[in-house]
Amino acid sequence: MSKIEIYGESDDIITIDGDYDDEVEAIDGRYLLFADGTVVSGEFTEQGVWRFKVEKQGQATALHEPAEEFEDLGSDMVTLEYPGDLSLLWDGSEMPPDAPLEDLLRAAKIRFDLIEACHFEDKDENALAVILKALQDK
Repeated sequence: MSKIEIYGESDDIITIDGDYDDEVEAIDGRYLLFADGTVVSGEFTEQGVWRFKVEKQGQATALHEPAEEFEDLGSDMVTLEYPGDLSLLWDGSEMPPDAPLEDLLRAAKIRFDLIEACHFEDKDENALAVILKALQDK
């Protein structure tokens, strides 16, 4: 069973801990798409607290705990549990494209392979949508 915890650190970092670890720069908040299809949004409020919301339920079991449960963290926490992969497929400032999960998985893999092959860091949030459209037009 894979398990990850998603929470905010400082005012610009979203941390993913557990069976998949990552940090996401999130100055103005972010949407996170995980391999099971779950979409989680996170935003740092004017009150200095990270707030998270499960925007789209995927196959994982999701548990949301408010920041008030954690005195020292200053952040909500979302825990995802799933027998399969819970890696982060995509992050962006808007919801990911609405498409079947298998198409999103294929597009995310192509995007990742392109980034690896070209040795550059992808900053184009529209890349996933462009790849999805190309796959659907085939």
